[in-house]
Amino acid sequence: MSKKVAVLIKDKARQYEGLRSSLGLLLDFHTVSMFVLDHEIELTE
Repeated sequence: MSKKVAVLIKDKARQYEGLRSSLGLLLDFHTVSMFVLDHEIELTE
């Protein structure tokens, strides 16, 4: 059964952990929304 999940990312240092969790939930066919609070996502290599 598919569920709706919201992932909130508050700390800048943990943004990739939130992204990784969001992607893992997508593999289980859940509907995922990821929100980043108080900063922008940093793009790196």
